[in-house]
Amino acid sequence: MKTKPLVLFVEDNPEIIELLEVIAPTSPVRACFARCSFDAIALCKTSHDQFDAIMVDRRLPDLHGDLLAKELRLLGYKGFLACYSSDRVEALDPHFDTSFQKAEPLFQVLKKLETMLNSRHFDDKGSRLVPAKTYEPKLDKAAH
Repeated sequence: MKTKPLVLFVEDNPEIIELLEVIAPTSPVRACFARCSFDAIALCKTSHDQFDAIMVDRRLPDLHGDLLAKELRLLGYKGFLACYSSDRVEALDPHFDTSFQKAEPLFQVLKKLETMLNSRHFDDKGSRLVPAKTYEPKLDKAAH
């Protein structure tokens, strides 16, 4: 039996975190939380490979979501990275794989995320996701 994908939600809104905790038993994904960018960075420095996906609020108080996405990629996170925004995302930062609107019902967003993750390949134990494609930086790291 495959386990539910583990998603790190980088979210500072306590109402969204509370809603995720309430729907957790029926959610298609397992959730853990970082309430700010710096907590997410600290988690990813030590254990980024445990997350099947990271969902980043674009408007965090300590660091813009686009900058956080870039930092997570530089730390070596090659998994699925999604932007979660109340704004309409006209131009998605290239470090993100996709974006979701906060105006959508949260359970619907989680189902879409599950579908995207399940379209990738599982390892031989059926418990960890192996991305169909891994992220390769488009920018020259020496330039940073």
